[in-house]
Parts: sequence; structure tokens; C-alpha cells
Amino acid sequence: MELGYYLHQVGTTFGVGSDASTSSDAARLLRAAPAEIGHLVPAGYLVEGSPGRGNAAVCPWVSFFDPDETTTATRGMYLVYLLAEDRKTFVLSLNQGVTEITKSS
Repeated sequence: MELGYYLHQVGTTFGVGSDASTSSDAARLLRAAPAEIGHLVPAGYLVEGSPGRGNAAVCPWVSFFDPDETTTATRGMYLVYLLAEDRKTFVLSLNQGVTEITKSS
């Protein structure tokens, strides 16, 4: 699947507010990101999509990890597409995971 089509499918089918669900077709598509769009990234890079854990995320996301930098969103720098709360746009962002840093303090 091509990236634009993949993001369009997620963005137009992921629910808003009480209609959002981690068991929806869009949520399954996000979790299937490695299989659906993994072929688009350089060999060895990791792709992960998340509709949220437990409850649906306000901003579901698809991340791209360079394993030389990080393999998780909790530390290091990585690229991520964030789906806006209104489900009308994706934003490409360079993020820095800080969860591990804040837990170790």
C-alpha cells in the first residue's frame, strides 16, 4: 500500500470522540503499519502504528524508527505522523521520546 492511501484510509475511518475505538478497522490498520507500509522505509528501519492502548488515542500515530537511534517512542529521536483530533489532517513531526528520561529521574 502507498503511504498517501494508507494515511487517507486511517484518517477517514478512525472515529472521533466516543466513536473512536481500538478495535475498529482503522485501529487494526494502524497496528498493521509494518506490513502495510514497511516496504516504503529503508531496510532495517522499523514502522509502528498505534490507535492507543486501552482507550483510543486522541491523536493516533504512525512512527518510523532508525534502530541506530531508537526502537521505541519512549526515547531517542524518530519521525511520526500524528492524526489530528478532528481527523482532518496528519502532521509529520520529528519527535523526541522522553518517557525513559522522566522515569529515571
